[in-house]
Amino acid sequence: MATTTTTTTDSINPTNTRIGWIGTGVMGRSMCSHLIKAGYSLTIFTRTRSKAQPLLDMGAQFASSPLTVASSSDIVFSIVGYPSDVRSVLIGSSGALNSLRPGGILVDMTTSDPSLAVEIASAASAKGCSAVDAPVSGGDRGAKNGTLAIFAGGDESVIRKIQPVFDCLGKVNYMGGAGKGQFAKLANQITIASTMVGLVEGMVYAHKAGLDVGLYLNAISTGAAGSKSLDLYGNRILERDFEAGFFVNHFVKDLGICIMECQNMGLALPGLALAHQLYISLQAHGEGNLGTQALILALERLNNVSLETKKASTTTILSLTRTLNNHHHHRSMATTTTTNTDSINPTNTRIGWIGTGVMGRSMCSHLIKAGYSLTIFTRTRSKAQPLLDMGAQFASSPLTVASSSDIVFSIVGYPSDVRSVLIGSSGALNSLRPGGILVDMTTSDPSLAVEIASAASAKGCSAVDAPVSGGDRGAKNGTLAIFAGGDESVIRKIQPVFDCLGKVNYMGGAGKGQFAKLANQITIASTMVGLVEGMVYAHKAGLDVGLYLNAISTGAAGSKSLDLYGNRILERDFEAGFFVNHFVKDLGICIMECQNMGLALPGLALAHQLYISLQAHGEGNLGTQALILALERLNN
Repeated sequence: MATTTTTTTDSINPTNTRIGWIGTGVMGRSMCSHLIKAGYSLTIFTRTRSKAQPLLDMGAQFASSPLTVASSSDIVFSIVGYPSDVRSVLIGSSGALNSLRPGGILVDMTTSDPSLAVEIASAASAKGCSAVDAPVSGGDRGAKNGTLAIFAGGDESVIRKIQPVFDCLGKVNYMGGAGKGQFAKLANQITIASTMVGLVEGMVYAHKAGLDVGLYLNAISTGAAGSKSLDLYGNRILERDFEAGFFVNHFVKDLGICIMECQNMGLALPGLALAHQLYISLQAHGEGNLGTQALILALERLNNVSLETKKASTTTILSLTRTLNNHHHHRSMATTTTTNTDSINPTNTRIGWIGTGVMGRSMCSHLIKAGYSLTIFTRTRSKAQPLLDMGAQFASSPLTVASSSDIVFSIVGYPSDVRSVLIGSSGALNSLRPGGILVDMTTSDPSLAVEIASAASAKGCSAVDAPVSGGDRGAKNGTLAIFAGGDESVIRKIQPVFDCLGKVNYMGGAGKGQFAKLANQITIASTMVGLVEGMVYAHKAGLDVGLYLNAISTGAAGSKSLDLYGNRILERDFEAGFFVNHFVKDLGICIMECQNMGLALPGLALAHQLYISLQAHGEGNLGTQALILALERLNN
């Protein structure tokens, strides 16, 4: 709101504004410390005085009750546990409003009932005061860093007036009248809930597939599965650090409010319902005081597995990988690449490419611009015309491509296509010279990747499975996350080619690249469910969905999926960066692999069914962001 703030904000400054604060838990302590450091005078109440001691040591004053806080304050902030607590400390018989002077302002930052926010605003107005509902997102780290996303509801002029105080805590976003801040925060929680389901399901799948989970998390962080939840909680889960930045108990409370509001609205959000039940299962095991990242425990129990056994290796390797990446931006393997990579360059390496669809065209263009000679095969020649105009040669078949290439890349639709173009009767391997390399970048069956690697080895060649993540934008920008499986020396050798396309991550032997990509798709699937459910909820609650998306982008609900698809959904742009049909294929492979592993991933199963519903409506050739259509139909 900074660009539209009026001169009324000039009256709010540390010299003439006394602040009261009720609740100094995990979030509140850090938030108060920012205000004290900014020079504001604080009077604090919390039920357990010891929790406030660090703030008292910084100069804050302690009050015996909310009444006492308000009697010496111009603005009273509260961030407590439950709606009942909000009611008690603000408008109850001993609540702050009873002693707040006319013109005073109540600011509740608890995630609470929208209807209660409206009630508080009405009660404050009747006493000549104002009230703002301003719940926050960003977790304990956002509170510590002063980078919270703040969802503000109430009189806009009041919110502008107190913006200098909000600016000490994070970024304020005006969402509308009383209660709208709460509605926005609840939509945010809906999005986070399914994102967390996707994160932990992807981790369990990666573990069960024999991947190093630390390397897997590092690999997906730069692609379409990246999210603030991954940034906040990925390492903590690996380190078995379940200390609460945000309590499970409080998250269950938030999701329970969402469930009740959905019932009141007549709104069905199956991803929310599933996440709510999974988090309740943590409470059933006495884990309500752990942090929300403890959701991994529910999935581990469900599947009789534990990631704890790999704790030491994953955290060490993840730390090492990040150190290497600090020195080598897009070359996570660069520090260990041997001199044989010197033989790979545009002057002596001929590249073949099979498949020039949405992703393939952009990827080929990067290689041509880097100076590589390309021979291309695609079933529809017109799709390759832009590349032919850039100097690529067209071949009549995969056999012809391979006969004039040192490395043959493929990125096609389905496993059956991969088999046909690489090892079928007219496949590339049949004419590839000994020493040649096949690189399949399609998302496909891990077992097929192993079969192709074996067939290539028998002919004196090599094969790498290297599916990618990052969507059409990642392909266009050359910033794809590449999950590579196969002989590590071969992958190192061809890294200069991968570097034209994005960041390569070595995941292990043949098939491991595919397993990593499938885990990535599991994570994306539930993240997309959370994104569109949050948008539908925000719309039903009467919010401006564009403002809502902008608000959550800086908090804990932020994700690459939001960045890639939020605006496209708003603009009803369902053009495929990645086809629904192909995503259903990917999730179907995941489902089958889970069945083979004896692995239950309910979030994956739900997302798979929702995407299949798009196919049932003839929408398989739309982009994955078209998932919003399934939720719109479900809710009329």
